Amino acid sequence: MRRRQASIEVKQDRWMVSYADFITLLFAFFVVMYSISQLNEAKYKELSTSLNAIFTSPARKPNPIALESASGSIIPIEQAGGSGASSSPSLVADLHQMESELNSEFADLINDELVELDSNELWLEIKLNSNVLFASASADASDAAKSLFEQLALKLRGYDNQIQVEGYTDNQAISSSRYASNWELSSARAASIVKLLINYGVRPQRLSAVGYGEFQPIADNNTVEGRQQNRRVVLMISRRAPERITVNARTAMEMASKDGKSFLSQSELNREASRASAIAEMRRMAEQRLLRELEAEAAAQEQEQSLPPLILQPQATEEGVLYSNDEIQ
Repeated sequence: MRRRQASIEVKQDRWMVSYADFITLLFAFFVVMYSISQLNEAKYKELSTSLNAIFTSPARKPNPIALESASGSIIPIEQAGGSGASSSPSLVADLHQMESELNSEFADLINDELVELDSNELWLEIKLNSNVLFASASADASDAAKSLFEQLALKLRGYDNQIQVEGYTDNQAISSSRYASNWELSSARAASIVKLLINYGVRPQRLSAVGYGEFQPIADNNTVEGRQQNRRVVLMISRRAPERITVNARTAMEMASKDGKSFLSQSELNREASRASAIAEMRRMAEQRLLRELEAEAAAQEQEQSLPPLILQPQATEEGVLYSNDEIQ
């Protein structure tokens, strides 16, 4: 019986097809990402410079903005807080110098740990123990509080720094017909200090009152000392005197223009918003498409690796028994 040697050709480079497809898709993905990420650098720098100049320059009285009424006439309006706003430049206190002066002024209270001073790049923090300022469950300022804030107002009223008065309490339930909870008590105490500062000459436009209740503790409320520390009033004095202007999106873009006069139309603003949305959507679709293709490629490779083993089935012929490897017995 003769035997014929079969020649089985095994292709070892089939992986190159999948690898080439993967590299091609990856290249296309990065080309798309690069093409949609190109911004107009000149306009971006111009906008950044304008915004930086607006928010870092000293506060000033802005020029009126001309609005068109329903009848077609032009109505000039003021951007800032009414006709009573002062046109003089803002006077901002040097917080480091003020901190030094307050350290000397309230040295006895600081040594008794009834007043604490702290500062950073943005704020000067004056922390006062509520036991010095108020009676228990009360928002009526004590005589000591009035004397203390009268001295403090002398330091503050000559400047334009914004002042935020914050009230805090401990977690003990309040039993008072006047205040339903610690929220009301902390807010009332902050408002009481604001009224004191106004009475002593600080402009009300600089002041704000906030009540945090029992939910911002700085010590453990399970101890008497901790609860005493948590009952406090804090004055946050801003390093800057920001000018509060209420503007809409269009006015903000107009202010950001280079010369302050080349305004953008509403249609141009809508196009810019649509373009940004389209770019984000294209990026999302490209990423999802690439992910699906990579998952399909991985699934195909896994399927190839998990093919069932080849089982040779003999077949009877006139010349003998034929197997799938072309051997005849």
